[in-house]
Amino acid sequence: MNNYQSEKKLILKYYSELDGAVGDDHYQIMDKYTATNYLWRGFYPFNEKHSTQELVSDFWIPFKNAITRKLHEINDEWIFLWQAIIR
Repeated sequence: MNNYQSEKKLILKYYSELDGAVGDDHYQIMDKYTATNYLWRGFYPFNEKHSTQELVSDFWIPFKNAITRKLHEINDEWIFLWQAIIR
């Protein structure tokens, strides 16, 4: 019985590399793991992306920038709250 462990490892490696990517590295990683006729069916407002170039520039880079900023805001709030508690 196949439990798809090798496929799971491949997907985890893909997302791990994508997570650590900076700038143009995103394009190389997407090209490494996806087919040349890649089609991404996203949700509104992103809709369909017909290339990895489109997906990276329209979704991944803006998404990661937004999440990173939000995580920093959340961390700053927690640090402020924790400092207030321990005083």
